[in-house]
Formats: sequence, structure tokens, C-alpha cells
Amino acid sequence: MDRPIATTALVIFLAYTGQFIAYPIIPLLTLEKGGGPIDVGLILFTNLMLAGFLAVPMGSLSDKIGRKPVIMLGVIAGAAGHLLIPFASNPMQILGAFAIAGVGRAAYGPAAGAMMGDLASKGNLATSFSWASVGRQSGHFVGPALGGFVASFYGFPFAFAFCGMFLLVSAGTALLALPSQKTMGSRDDAIKITPTSTGREIRAALRNVAIIAVLTGTFASTFGLQGYRSFIPIFVTDIGADAFFVGILFSVQAIASVLARVPIARYSDKTGKRARLVMIGLIIKGLSLGLAIVVPNLALILLWGFILGFGTAVAGGSNMAIIGERTRRETRGAILGIHSTTIYLSQGLGSIVTGFMIASFGFEAGFKFLGMILALSTLAFYLLSRQAKIK
Repeated sequence: MDRPIATTALVIFLAYTGQFIAYPIIPLLTLEKGGGPIDVGLILFTNLMLAGFLAVPMGSLSDKIGRKPVIMLGVIAGAAGHLLIPFASNPMQILGAFAIAGVGRAAYGPAAGAMMGDLASKGNLATSFSWASVGRQSGHFVGPALGGFVASFYGFPFAFAFCGMFLLVSAGTALLALPSQKTMGSRDDAIKITPTSTGREIRAALRNVAIIAVLTGTFASTFGLQGYRSFIPIFVTDIGADAFFVGILFSVQAIASVLARVPIARYSDKTGKRARLVMIGLIIKGLSLGLAIVVPNLALILLWGFILGFGTAVAGGSNMAIIGERTRRETRGAILGIHSTTIYLSQGLGSIVTGFMIASFGFEAGFKFLGMILALSTLAFYLLSRQAKIK
């Protein structure tokens, strides 16, 4: 692995570790402050909606001024939002602070993805994007474990303060470790980009059936995963687990994804069979979501969590490579901003819609609903990928 790719993956790991320190404890803090499932869904929905609406402008900004400053802006905004959460006394104040963190996600998500695409060679596109995903997924399992551990032993306020300070350290690391714009290409090329050319590129992307196929699969996949992450903490604590187990569960998912992601991405680069891998991943995720809590046993819930993480790895690298093959460096940030917007909006809807489903029909119906969404998306992706002639 090239050094610029390695250092970028390190910064992604640190940023996502900081972000995911908060994830297993946001639902629990909301309940402690008098909220319920709908409040949990609304808090996560607001965070992700802001991230979704701002991702394209932030990605486009990274095309113009460079990836590094936008990544740093995002990490610092995330730190500010999490540092405010310990001062919240009710669910609406938690919502406001976590919304600020959503602005940070909008900035560093597409900019970091675009940087990895910039650094990749033609023959290792899926592998390069997968190293970015390894950074994210490693953060997914280190962050929740840290969050669950710190919250269990030191309480929720200290855990969120720790999260904010961790993100500030991540910003410092980004300043020192990320490659400069000169390493990735001529700044003159970026300066020549105008809002009109970026807008034209975005419109063309939204008419590209291959990209629509990817966005369709991405929407359903992240909708289901976010619904799971939002409410599995409440379910497992209801059957006797604690915050530390929640952190371990999230970590098990991420470990499965990290272990499988790069080998599968290399296979994708070698064979070019992107669509087949995406569909297999979507099927695995749908099964694991639909069956996750049918038997309310903690060991089985951990097993399904591991399978869920594996399915995420199978689909992920090929999904990103399909987009990477159909974008130019000059507008890659904006196009990946569309991808990030799809992720954030689907995650936000996953939180709030699943919250309403669980409040109305119970946990088991809510999780089976998520599995059904993945099944329908697999069919839609299959039809669109055939039309676009994706292998």
C-alpha cells in the first residue's frame, strides 16, 4: 500500500473512531433524558439529514480548494458537536448538539472518499476505496467499544467529552499526515472548475443508469444498517445486556467487515465482477437484518452482527469502484458528495422510519421490515445493473 493511501486511511480511521464513540450511547442517553424510540430516531435523523444536504456542497468545495482543508473542517465541527452533548438536559438539546456533528460528517465523508479515488491507480480502484472503508470500519469497531467502555465506567458526560477531545486530536493528525493537494494533482486543474461545470457533471451522473443502480443499492443498504444501529442497543439492553455489550456488538460487525473488505476488493479489481458482489452483499445483509432478533439470545445476536458486517464488506468496495470508474478527478468530490448524501439521507430515514415501526408494531416487526427493504433493493439493483451492463 502506498504511503499517501496509508496516511489517508489512518486519518479516516481516527475521524470515524471519534464519531462512533458516541453511537452506542446516544440512544441510551436519550432515554436517560426522558426520550423514547421516536426521539432517538429524530435525533439521528436530524444529524444525518444535515449531513446529507451539505455533502454535495462540501464535496464540491473539496474539488476547488483541496481535500485536506475540508476534511479538517469536518473533524473540528464533529468535535464541537460532541463536546456540547454533556451539557444537554433534554432530548431536543441533544438533537441540537448532534446536528452540529452532522455538519462535520458532511465535510469529511465525501472529501476523504474523493482523496482515496485521487490517489488510486486504474487497476486498484476498488482496493483503494476499500482501504478507506477499512479505516471507517476499524473506527466502527474501535469507537463503539471505547464508547461503551468509557460510558460504563465513567458515565455518559465523560464519554461525550472524551469523544470530542479524540476528534480534536484527529484534526491535528490530519494537519500533519494528510497528503497535500500537490501530491494528488495540479491545483490549477481544481481552480479552473466552475459551479456550472460541476452542476453539469452532477446532472450527467444522475442520468447515468450505472450510478443510479449504485445509489439505489446504497440507499436501501444504509437505511437498513442505520435502523439496526439505532435500535439494537435498546433491544439488547431490554433483554439484559449493558452498554459494554452494545459496544462489543457494533465492534463485531466492523471486525467482520474489516477482515473481508480488502481481499474481496482485490477480487473485484481482478475480475471486474462488480454487480455480482454488490448483489451478494445486499442479500447477506437482508437476511441478517431480518433474522437478527428472531431468537432473543445474545450469542446469536452477535453471530448475526458478524454476518451483517461481512455482507457490508462484500458489497462495499465494488459499489464505490463502479462510481469511481465513471467520474473524473476534477468533480469526484461533488459526485461522491451525491453518494454521501444518499448514505446520510437513507440513514436518517432508516432511524426515524424504523423508530415508528418499532413503536407501532414492536422490535421483531421492525427488523423484519429492514430485511424486506434489502430484498427489494437487491431486485432493483439487479434490473438496473443489467440495463447499465455492469458485470
